[in-house]
Amino acid sequence: MPDTQEVKCARCKCALQGPADPKPNDILTCPSCGEGDTLDRVLAEVGKYVEEQVAKSLHNTIAKATRGSDVFKVTSNFRPKGGHRFVVDLDI
Repeated sequence: MPDTQEVKCARCKCALQGPADPKPNDILTCPSCGEGDTLDRVLAEVGKYVEEQVAKSLHNTIAKATRGSDVFKVTSNFRPKGGHRFVVDLDI
């Protein structure tokens, strides 16, 4: 069974509200600040947020594992973009 997460407003940390069984063009909104968009756009932004968080976690893990190594040197140009309107809680 897939793990599901509440999509939240990045600013307020409130779960978005919308129809019980939303369709791609249905609007989801934050009950606190009113930030919202269609389900398709919300999911696209959450996907970018998750991708960025996974990349950040992987970068940190590799850098930590190779810290002080004479054999490996980690160089990276990873820069989080931020600016996400919608997020999910991740346990990476």
